[in-house]
Amino acid sequence: MASAPGHHLFARFVRSFKTLFCFAIVWGCAAQGQVAVAQNLPKPVYWKQRLFFVPYQLNKDADSLEKIAKVQLLLSKNGATGWYPLQEANTNVQGFSYHAPADGQYWFSLRHIDRKGQPWPNAVVAPQLHIIIDTTKPTLKLTGTVGVAGAITVRYEAHDANLYAESLVLEARSANGNWTPLQLSAADVAQPDRLVGRANWSTPFGVKSVDLRASIADRAGHSVQAVETIVLDGPSLQMPSQVAASQKPAVNTQASTAAINPFQAS
Repeated sequence: MASAPGHHLFARFVRSFKTLFCFAIVWGCAAQGQVAVAQNLPKPVYWKQRLFFVPYQLNKDADSLEKIAKVQLLLSKNGATGWYPLQEANTNVQGFSYHAPADGQYWFSLRHIDRKGQPWPNAVVAPQLHIIIDTTKPTLKLTGTVGVAGAITVRYEAHDANLYAESLVLEARSANGNWTPLQLSAADVAQPDRLVGRANWSTPFGVKSVDLRASIADRAGHSVQAVETIVLDGPSLQMPSQVAASQKPAVNTQASTAAINPFQAS
């Protein structure tokens, strides 16, 4: 009894060549009649380019190799329904290239076609590859405020469709010193596409300015940085000397370029 390709094993590997992203696809052997249905949905793979390549390799040791005439690459936008063939080729094809028209989710599957033009060994289509295309960088806003006791509160807000919250790094330094990682507390807002939170830092005594920096990435590998400087050595307020009630200030009728103190008593 001839054996047939059963479970489709997707061994993932990455080969960097300009904008080419590759997934190895190996067709294994199993007993005839075994249905190639994925027990678990494939984990999503995030990719920051819209062009990728799906290599194809047929197991040359399959006893039923002579029954297979074509191989098809199928696409679905939800991984369950709406499967349609993107490309079809002979079994000696090296793979399929695809250029996604837009960012979003794409589900792929491979299907064999026999010499009668029918799906082989069955017509069941299961998702085998799940790619999420994300070509947009995250946005990151960083602000700092000084409290009454001199402590600095650092606030951050990041946005991205596929934000990787665990990649957030927040640091501070004073007077061109060493960067110090800030302790991150629980975020005020933690959503898949939005992260908002804060951290506190006590500045050393006598510091005139503090530099802040932060970085975050999305799951496709894009990263963004933000920087902010807080000046702590600002102008001081001095009380004006008291002027006798009976004394009137002299009036200067000539134009003067001297700075005017708005707090000076008249």
